[in-house]
Amino acid sequence: MKSAIHEALDLWASEWSERVALVSSSGKRLTYNELSALSRSIASSLRKMGVSKGDAVALVAYNSVELLAAFFGCVRAGAASVMIDPATLSEDLRFQLEDSKSKVVVADSAVLDRELGTFEEAGVEKVLLLDGDRKQEGKRLEVKAFREAASEPPAEGEEVRIDPTKDVAIVFYYAGIAGRTEQVLHSHAAPLLCAVQVAKVLRVKPGENTLLVVPFQHVFGLTQVLSHLCSGGSVTVLERKGGGFDELQMVDVAGRFGVNSIWSAPTLYVRLVNRAGEVRLPDGIRYCISGGGYLPPDVQRTFMEVFGVPLVQAYGLTEGWAVTLQPIESSHKLGTIGQPLPGVEIRIVREDGSEVKEPGEVGELHVRSPWIMLGYSDPSDTEKAIVDGWLRTGDLVSADDLGLLYFRGVKK
Repeated sequence: MKSAIHEALDLWASEWSERVALVSSSGKRLTYNELSALSRSIASSLRKMGVSKGDAVALVAYNSVELLAAFFGCVRAGAASVMIDPATLSEDLRFQLEDSKSKVVVADSAVLDRELGTFEEAGVEKVLLLDGDRKQEGKRLEVKAFREAASEPPAEGEEVRIDPTKDVAIVFYYAGIAGRTEQVLHSHAAPLLCAVQVAKVLRVKPGENTLLVVPFQHVFGLTQVLSHLCSGGSVTVLERKGGGFDELQMVDVAGRFGVNSIWSAPTLYVRLVNRAGEVRLPDGIRYCISGGGYLPPDVQRTFMEVFGVPLVQAYGLTEGWAVTLQPIESSHKLGTIGQPLPGVEIRIVREDGSEVKEPGEVGELHVRSPWIMLGYSDPSDTEKAIVDGWLRTGDLVSADDLGLLYFRGVKK
């Protein structure tokens, strides 16, 4: 799907207009039509706040339906959405805001109250506040309420012309392959192409509902959202205003909203296993996915034995989105990060540059796919990370005789 992200949203809205796209754990709901229309109003409002094509808009807020809608509004406005984890504090936050030149920030009250001084020091001029009605904070900061932006009538002829494969839609900050924190730049097409393949492997069906637990600003969370929206599914957003959540709260939300899958970091599954006597997952959950870290095989085994739900692993990286996924039917294979997604080429490379040939031999994972990053903000680092179209991940893996991959560490 080589289209702009907002164009894809409009296509989904034309196909599944009245189907629920987003629902929050507090009960707010948006259909596909409503989400598309809301993104138009937000884009129009951002333009009135001075946002032009190519400008950076930082998204620094905890998960909410409003945050996801604001993302679609940002990309529709032609802005580059700078995805900043809301837990990012003071010095690191200031660096990312200054480095990206984000004059406009999408935030919630929890972040604004905590980081007002940081926003001002970083030169932020305007905030789109996702909750509340405040008009001004501090000496210079202009605040616009989300409800005001949501009621903005879209003006005719405002659509921005986008090149889906070249224009920057998403910016992450990461210290991965490059070894230092800098911008990781992605096109509009990249996350969509990846999400479609993830949805195919997982066999996501129209109406299937997934629970968003991880921060939306991470590759894992954004992939989860797009893979369900591109399939006519829905996303239930577990609201996390200012912090964490309890496993019992998560299970309650999953049951009340008829969730069919949960995607999260390994720590959640460890916590669920540790509370196995208190927790029972609701009926209807078809699978769970672990990503973003090491999942101990004993945890994977115990989880499936106790809860009776397949728990599979995914592997990806900020520079390359999702790369591998463990098929649900092979959930009995413990410890594997799965197989390459359709469209992903891999090679496992020894220190001398030759390719590994034997099962079990460890080497560095190189990846080639239509959705690897456009590059870093520093072109010299891009040249080191992507050689002849191959992304050098810096991660060590091995493969078994079935072609399943296993994470073996990080190359020094």
